[in-house]
Amino acid sequence: MRETDDEDIESLGIARTLKAISDSDLVLNVVDGSLPPESHAHTEDTNRSILVLNKCDLPLSREYAENSDAIQVSAMTGKGLDDLRAAILMRVNQHHSQPEGLLITNARHHDL
Repeated sequence: MRETDDEDIESLGIARTLKAISDSDLVLNVVDGSLPPESHAHTEDTNRSILVLNKCDLPLSREYAENSDAIQVSAMTGKGLDDLRAAILMRVNQHHSQPEGLLITNARHHDL
């Protein structure tokens, strides 16, 4: 999510994104781990979000290097995707202990 200068369409997109975040049980906050944190917006609710540092095939920004809670992945190589899947499942299972609490709406998501 990026900052805007009150352009109508951009503002509408940001409002929709914030609404989707507030309605979500889990938010994957995917950022470029090679850039400093000031370069991107972060969700503040760490109970409902997982910080995902993409581009772990590049040197990590020193601000992220010691963040043990973040999941490091590389979209280019696929490194870290198993860790991300495990973190998602752990978070979902913590918050949805009853089977009826989890609804899969897309066949592609079933294999996660």
